[in-house]
Amino acid sequence: MLLKTAYGYGLRRNETRMLDEVDFDPNPHGREFGDYGTLMVPHRKAKKGLPPKRRRVLTIWQWTPVVIEAWVTEVRPGMRHAHGPALPSERGLRVGLQRLDCCFAAYRDALTMCDAMLRGWRPRRSREGRELDANSGGLTVRLASNLPQGAERWRAEGRDGLAFDLNDPTTFAEALDGVESVFLLTTYTAEMLFQGKTFVDAAADAGVKHIVHSGVFSSRRDPVPHYTWHDLLETYIEASGIAWTHLHPNNIIETTLATNPPVTETGSFTIQFGEAQQGWVAARDIAAVAAAVLREGPEKHGGANYWLSTQLLSGRQVAEVLSDTLGTEITCTDQGADFLAEAARQIPQHGTGLYLESAVQKMRLASSGNLPFEVREHDDVQTVLGRPGLTVAQWAKENLLTQP
Repeated sequence: MLLKTAYGYGLRRNETRMLDEVDFDPNPHGREFGDYGTLMVPHRKAKKGLPPKRRRVLTIWQWTPVVIEAWVTEVRPGMRHAHGPALPSERGLRVGLQRLDCCFAAYRDALTMCDAMLRGWRPRRSREGRELDANSGGLTVRLASNLPQGAERWRAEGRDGLAFDLNDPTTFAEALDGVESVFLLTTYTAEMLFQGKTFVDAAADAGVKHIVHSGVFSSRRDPVPHYTWHDLLETYIEASGIAWTHLHPNNIIETTLATNPPVTETGSFTIQFGEAQQGWVAARDIAAVAAAVLREGPEKHGGANYWLSTQLLSGRQVAEVLSDTLGTEITCTDQGADFLAEAARQIPQHGTGLYLESAVQKMRLASSGNLPFEVREHDDVQTVLGRPGLTVAQWAKENLLTQP
């Protein structure tokens, strides 16, 4: 119901979860929508230092009031918190942001909204795409999307765009026609093994000369299922006869600190790996390395493994860095691996659930100190780009102090 409401009114995550029953009103100019003609959104994203704004959104879809009324009259009354929040959780007043992320990821994967890029980016352009757009180095960039409308928009702009789906190998031949280099980022599901293997086969058949794969920061002996999946896929790529380069990012800063609302508003962030230290790398640096490897090609980067772990910090140390950088107290809350385990049980898609269960195992091993290979700094951002990777403090200055 949360996702239907967000889609029906074009809401952000926090705007959706913070809705109350009283926020719906009739629209005198849209009586066909009954009691649900307008929606007052009380927690619109605010400017830095200011309280949340309010905005009113009109109901435009005929199906929206039907599903909302069914929810309000048939489902919501049976929940523990049947008064107040429009969309309560079965355990508390409101659904958490991380739970929302997990649910969205499950639906994304079920709809085959893949995370693959062929020398390009998705409709909402990725960092790798922006890097190549700013400095293509003479490359002709092909944009691939799982959404046909995205490909159509690109073609209308005069770009080389096409529809592409990692779960449908019949789309590979057209996508790979004339392509020399590929950036491969598989989806967060156990299906990545099928996706990656069939894609590499198609790339070999199409004469692709270079595959740049983004994997994990693994020793290749770690007892973590999805690490093993990446290890197997990389081994298959290496045996394909195609030149290869593997990127191994450690803990990505944005997955923990790029939250909505931002940590500058909440004053806190969450982790699941206890007091253990983790290596950190900025997504911007991963993108810049990937773009440079694609531009400079296998002659310079073929057969290379690049390890991206710029800074070693625990969650508590990250909070201290943020507090010093932002000039306000930021705290870190360890939710523990059990939080992820509960989220995994709520995901109906088996492949995505298996991936999240593997993430649970990773967090448990990390918190107990049983993933020693990850606890290191290895900054191949410097190796590829000739500059050091961003530290957490530098990332915070660029992304949190400059928020509108």
